[in-house]
Amino acid sequence: MSWLDDIRYQFNKGNNVIRKLIIVNVFVFLLVHTVRLFGQLFLQDDSVGETFLSGLMLPALPSQFIYKPWTLFTYMFTQQGVMHIASNMIYLYFLGNIFRDFLGDKRLVQVYFWGGISGGLFFMLGMNLIPALIPYSDRPLLGASGSVLAVVAAIATLIPNYAVRLLIFNIPLKWIAVVMILLSYFGMGGGNPGGNLAHLGGALFGFLYTRYIRHYSILDTWGESITRLVNKVFKRKKDEKTMYRSYKTVYMKTDTEEKPNQDEIDAILDKINSSGYESLTRKEREALFKASK
Repeated sequence: MSWLDDIRYQFNKGNNVIRKLIIVNVFVFLLVHTVRLFGQLFLQDDSVGETFLSGLMLPALPSQFIYKPWTLFTYMFTQQGVMHIASNMIYLYFLGNIFRDFLGDKRLVQVYFWGGISGGLFFMLGMNLIPALIPYSDRPLLGASGSVLAVVAAIATLIPNYAVRLLIFNIPLKWIAVVMILLSYFGMGGGNPGGNLAHLGGALFGFLYTRYIRHYSILDTWGESITRLVNKVFKRKKDEKTMYRSYKTVYMKTDTEEKPNQDEIDAILDKINSSGYESLTRKEREALFKASK
């Protein structure tokens, strides 16, 4: 099995969208640094890697963006430093899995992509409209932080008092989200104003998604289209597809049929919004658990 086949296998193993998002982020990170290293070692030209990276980063200036519209999507999978990608993927893994337990993979994809788009648009608007930031509008944007913060804000809005263990402390999700948002807010006065604008744009979308817009069908349509596109890139071999479909048909049919419909799930999520997760009955918690799988 080649290295690409191994990536495809890991990408399609199980039904965990967080695994897929992390693999895509890591793949792009390794690709960027491989191109950079190739240029340095074999072509003795540092500009090769920088040119490749610039084709993935989101420019602030509309005059540049119009020639690279795809960067509104690619920037949210592009990290430059090891600590940059490590911190983003750690947050995505741990808090994203809590998101999955309550809202499922489909909505996680929606929040990640739309949160990233919201962060990118916030970045472009702020860098061109805020007087103090206009001199920095030549700096492009990269990183998954806007998308990750959208996921954090969305789940913290839904279940604000849900506590996670950090060392010896149990910290409610609402305080994790508040700290991350405040750091981004005050960080706008530092050396990365554009990146922090994107964080705030992602967080705003996450909050609005949980509160108001998760019922909108256009999000489902776009989210499914993006998911199909990503899956196509890592398309499985024909025999692997056949085996998976056979397994799904024989062993998973009953579980799929028993899943509650969307109206039931939306009613449960609205109840969580108004009264908290603790107000759910046992039957409602079981229905939510089935729907998230």
